[in-house]
Amino acid sequence: MSTDRNFSPVAVWYSLPSGGDDGSNAALDGTAGDFATMSDLGFNTVLLDGAAERDRQILDDLADKHGLHILRPDPDAEAYVSSGRLPLECWWPWALAWHTQRRGVEIVSFGAVTDLESGVRARTLADLHHKRDWAPATFAVIAPDSGVFPAGVPVTFCGHTPRGNPAPVEGGTTGVRGNLAEISAIQPTGSHDAACAEWLAGFHRALASGQTSGVVFDRFRATGAGWVGIVDERGTVPSRRASAIKRITKRASKWLPRLRRAAARRLDVAAASHLPLEVVLFTAGRRQFLMVLNASPDRFVREPIGLSAQFDGRLANRLVAVPIDDTSAVGEVLPVRRSRVTVPVDLGPGDARLYEVF
Repeated sequence: MSTDRNFSPVAVWYSLPSGGDDGSNAALDGTAGDFATMSDLGFNTVLLDGAAERDRQILDDLADKHGLHILRPDPDAEAYVSSGRLPLECWWPWALAWHTQRRGVEIVSFGAVTDLESGVRARTLADLHHKRDWAPATFAVIAPDSGVFPAGVPVTFCGHTPRGNPAPVEGGTTGVRGNLAEISAIQPTGSHDAACAEWLAGFHRALASGQTSGVVFDRFRATGAGWVGIVDERGTVPSRRASAIKRITKRASKWLPRLRRAAARRLDVAAASHLPLEVVLFTAGRRQFLMVLNASPDRFVREPIGLSAQFDGRLANRLVAVPIDDTSAVGEVLPVRRSRVTVPVDLGPGDARLYEVF
């Protein structure tokens, strides 16, 4: 897994069953095809759980072939979460969190939460990570029979943005939210496309909440009976679902490198008060970005809005649209006139446009 802090993971959870006791690689059957599918959908990172150590080199080779990074559970964090065992150089859990952060990684996986005790240790370690000014996203896979989450399928929790506060995870359990946008692709069998229309809106809402370091889909294939993930029960990706995922991954590849660790703040725009629009200002160092989001679940918005061109005390000269895919290398330029800028809006439900402020 890349430790480059400029790397923006566009990730998907992937569960690999354990191999046979005879040392065969039976668990890898179909993995090459799965990795090819992930690459085609636009993912660059695989959050892996359930892989045997003997399969490491084969999986690494497959990932390299398809341009993917693999994130495995951190061995020290996994040992602590599963059994309470700490490495010799770390006397206390806070030392383990500090030791991990010194390596500069963006995402840390704790492995599996299998019971209430391991759930408490995972939560403790996640909280210790996020007491610091900068922190990686932290993940754990919560097993369906752990007693921690009674949903019947594996779910994840992840660490919140630096200096954020713990918040409930959807579904009724308690966890901490991530500085990666989370998109749940787990659905009951038979409702393959019910949530697709919500995924893009969910990605934009996560950005507006400051989750700008990456995006992760949970998960590629659901392991519980009666549930599906990105792939359906036949192991294929329905066309509508594939289209919805590619819209997000293409947009994420263009937007996330610009928005990494940006502070997000919603603006009060009187000119848009009659419209279901949210205007969000992102500040990343000296760079500023403006996102216009159609927050309506069912209404199209086709009406320009006028904004003050002064953002956090800085008067803009122009706004330049950030592309949403590879079809355009240069975005539309919106000039500033008399300290105001007119932003054209033509957005479907849940859609958004991002502009860099110059």
